[in-house]
Parts: sequence; structure tokens; C-alpha cells
Amino acid sequence: MKGYFITGTDTDVGKTVVTAGLVEAFNKRGTPTVGLKPVATGSEGNKKGMSPDTEFLMKNAKVELPKEEVTIYSFAPPVSPHIAAVHADARIEMEKLVTSIKKTAKKVDMVIVEGVGGWLVPLNESETVADLAVALQLPVIVVVSIKLGCINHAALTMDAIRGRGLKIAGWVANLRHVDTPNVPDVINTLVQNAADAPMLGIIPPMRSVTPVAAARHINLDLLV
Repeated sequence: MKGYFITGTDTDVGKTVVTAGLVEAFNKRGTPTVGLKPVATGSEGNKKGMSPDTEFLMKNAKVELPKEEVTIYSFAPPVSPHIAAVHADARIEMEKLVTSIKKTAKKVDMVIVEGVGGWLVPLNESETVADLAVALQLPVIVVVSIKLGCINHAALTMDAIRGRGLKIAGWVANLRHVDTPNVPDVINTLVQNAADAPMLGIIPPMRSVTPVAAARHINLDLLV
């Protein structure tokens, strides 16, 4: 199975935008690629029964998949998935996630698997997003939302990824917070601290967030 696992320094840092941008960039190169969000929350109020992340990935997909393959576990409340699952009288099963993702991967050349929340978000009483990434054995791409505190968050996340024996293929800076001071200095510090993990690009603030726009700011040639 070829692909990448997308995680972030926190929730709501732009993982889905980067996932969709990578899917767009690989497809543009002639590599059939799909974006998956195996576990999602926040589908409450959506007529299609999908979280905003799942809907965004499916709306912009070049390869059509059933929503049950894009998102295996979907919950209504916008809370941590292990809490949402308990409230739904359900349990997120690691084996089901891995089996479904590997089955979908056989349909394409590349899968971009997006985690939920940050690296150590619980999926059930004993397993986290990190355990899913380890089970899939995919290189990891870290999305860093450039804001106050992100240097510490990025360092902790990258150390935790390496501690699980996984390779960091690169990281993406997302300029979602336009009022962040000293952005060039923050990014330079992140570059220095990331060691051998290259910065794949900087996504600027965008009025209209689209995979095509995101893909323009991601350099696939820098992936390690």
C-alpha cells in the first residue's frame, strides 16, 4: 500500500485542505489517488449524514468512492471520537479501519489517509490515532497551523511520531491565523527544529479554499 498519513498539531489546523491538495497534486501527475477520513465527527445537521471533512473530500474527489469507504466511522457530535462513539453505543475497531483502508488502496495507486484531531487523540479506550498510523505503516505528513504555540506543538508531535518508529515525509505550514506575529521567524524555527523532515509548502490565507488552490502550494518533489 502506497500513501501518506496526515496528522496535525491540533484539531482544526487544515488537515483536510492539505489532504485534498495532495490528492489533487498526485492525480494531476497521473497517479490515481484518493483521500480518506476513516474516523470523523461533526456530521450533526448534515442532510447527507457526513462530516464537513468527509463531504469536502468526496465533493472534490477524482475517484468516486462510497461514503462508507471514505469515512468508516462517522459520528454526529463534534467531539473526540472515542466520546462520540460511546454516546452512539459504538466502538471504533482498529481491525475494521485497517482492513477497509487496505481494501480501498487496491483500487488506486495512492491513498492519503487523514487522521482525526491530533496525533494522540483516542479512538477507543486503549488505542489512538497514532496506533492507526502505526498499523498502516505509512509515512507521515504533519500539518502545522502557524499560530502562537505552534513551535512547541510541532516539536512534540514530531517527536511522538518518530518515537513510534514512523518516518516523517514532510510538513506543511498553514497560515490560517492572519494575526500571528513574526511569521517568517516562526517558520524558520520550525524548519530548523524539523531536522530531516522538509517543509513541503506554505498554504496562505485563502478566501476560497479548494484542492486546486492548496495543491499549488505543495511541492511533491520534496517528499522524503
